[in-house]
Amino acid sequence: MRRGEFIFVKNLVVKGLAGRDAWQRQIPQPLKLSLSINVANRFKRLGFSDDLRRTLNYDALCTQVAEKLETSKSNSAEEAARIALSEVKSVLQPYEQAEILLSQPKAVLRAEARTTLVKTDTNLVKESLRNLRLPVIIGVNNLERVYLQTIVLDIEVTRNIGSEVFTPNVIDIVQTHVDHTRWLTIESFANDLASLICRNSLVLETTVRASKPSALNLADGAAVQVTRSASDYVEKESTDGTIVYIAFGTNQGERLKNIRESVGMLQERGIKVLKTSQIYESEPMYFAPQRPFMNGVFKCSTQLKPHDLLKALKEIEYEEFNRVKLFDNGPRPMDLDIILYGDEFIETEDLVVPHRDMLNRPFVLRPLHDVVPNCTYPNPGDGIRRIVPLKGEEYLVVDNGTQVMSIMNATPDSFSDGGKLSTPQNIEQAVKSHSGAQIIDIGGYSTRPGAAEVSEEEEIERVCKMIEQVTKVTNQPISIDTFRSKVADEAIRAGASIINDVYSGQLDSKIFSIARKHGVPLCLTHSRGNPKSMKQLTDYKEGLIPGVASELKSFISKAEAEGCAYWQLMLDPGIGFAKTAEQDMELIKNFSELKKRFALPWVVGPSRKSFLAAVLGDYAPDTRDAGTAAVLTALAAQRAEFVRVHNSELAVDTIAVANKIYSTK
Repeated sequence: MRRGEFIFVKNLVVKGLAGRDAWQRQIPQPLKLSLSINVANRFKRLGFSDDLRRTLNYDALCTQVAEKLETSKSNSAEEAARIALSEVKSVLQPYEQAEILLSQPKAVLRAEARTTLVKTDTNLVKESLRNLRLPVIIGVNNLERVYLQTIVLDIEVTRNIGSEVFTPNVIDIVQTHVDHTRWLTIESFANDLASLICRNSLVLETTVRASKPSALNLADGAAVQVTRSASDYVEKESTDGTIVYIAFGTNQGERLKNIRESVGMLQERGIKVLKTSQIYESEPMYFAPQRPFMNGVFKCSTQLKPHDLLKALKEIEYEEFNRVKLFDNGPRPMDLDIILYGDEFIETEDLVVPHRDMLNRPFVLRPLHDVVPNCTYPNPGDGIRRIVPLKGEEYLVVDNGTQVMSIMNATPDSFSDGGKLSTPQNIEQAVKSHSGAQIIDIGGYSTRPGAAEVSEEEEIERVCKMIEQVTKVTNQPISIDTFRSKVADEAIRAGASIINDVYSGQLDSKIFSIARKHGVPLCLTHSRGNPKSMKQLTDYKEGLIPGVASELKSFISKAEAEGCAYWQLMLDPGIGFAKTAEQDMELIKNFSELKKRFALPWVVGPSRKSFLAAVLGDYAPDTRDAGTAAVLTALAAQRAEFVRVHNSELAVDTIAVANKIYSTK
């Protein structure tokens, strides 16, 4: 908090509910609360008077807070801390600020306490583990490589309001990682642990302080402290060697398979792929009677010298892909060109960098903008088409105006077609009504507020049965609407080819590995919290568009850090997720402002959502189709790639007309 005059209360002991204790019991536990209240404006004259009217009765306030917590049924430490903060705030002037540090000494077996810090002037939460003691193999001496030593950790994370980070599962992951890893230095240990914690998409920043009590004979110990975010580790990887940009192109054989396999072939030769562009399709530029090319750019780091790198690329082309060069610019299974090599200018008989023809090749320049921040090269778009690669060799072209993703729900409690698609005959009839859509989106777990919870097994049974039935009737691509990795895995095996996760891996981070394993698109939705908490998470301090963009950027970084290619990613601004009706309208009105911040394809789902009731009246969701159509037109005008809808027939007609009106071709 700012400079000023404060009232402090340290370690007020209360017994109350604040989530589970160390033995996973939902029972009252000891809580210690420390209050810090900035009353500078109230007590300006405190030094010149002794007026009781100017004071704050902190004894009465502590009693009020304690009584409230003892009778509240909080499901988490954060909820308990915010209840306490609300009580404190009730006695403050509007300009006064406060913060609550809630400590749980009985919440974690191996730590002295878990703490949660909340403040009145921010939605950010600081969550900490204090004096977490772990046995570790660490050090350079012979005996240190044999005997376990105790390392004492203080770990703090900064996150948005919502789900807790330091759950028992996360602490077990940390313990397992420590059990199976060996370090020479405590510096490396602290940095490695920070990296592990930053993989949690909830974490905005973490500080790890690691102390080695046995390090020094005449001191209590030696300690190091590091503060990191997920972006630090992406940047660290990118500085390992020289940054190079390699253009790829293929028009023979299984083109998408060639591209995917080339990533591994580069890695095997010491060429680390840090980032991929999207994939673009274009007609042959120099010799027309051949198949269209698929092109893109890899951002890589390597220790190889320029000519050694060139040799490695030619080895991949001719030995791995068996390229046979009949003439210049002819067909090829794989073509790999060095576009940029660090800041170097190279001109030899067999290698020119920057590539001599790059400025004449839109199929190089456009993907280059995907991987080069603030790229100053031209960005031509004519004659090339962005694609979304699906399973195998299937793909969607996304530069042909707005397209329709049509919803089919396998849920009995959905507000659209819940319970109506329970028989093969009903499903077959429904598919016919969705025939004009480019994608069919199938979900088995309603995300509407108040929806009943569904077990993983039941969700799998629901969606797989419907997917199998739909694939018998149509070859339209199917997306699976789920946040569960196991459901996504089974759905893809059943025939789905896109993952649509409305929580972007926040509730199940294994979703990234499933997308990576199957090589399918992953739609990342802007959302906060869960269906029960998201309606309270609508505060965007920096503004709605910047706030949504910042959080989506962190989701993208997380997906890429987990091994997903950039060409796999799609984005959804999250209409109705952690936003008020007014914010939903603002997001739709200014969608183009959000869209220009990312080159990825967008999926926008306004269909029948509650924000429409603010305009149309609070009628049944299935009466909101006309309002939905108006929003679809606004989105088509702003070049949204996909719109997600319930009434497919109406949407297809609406989008067809809107595309005609707003087409630039």
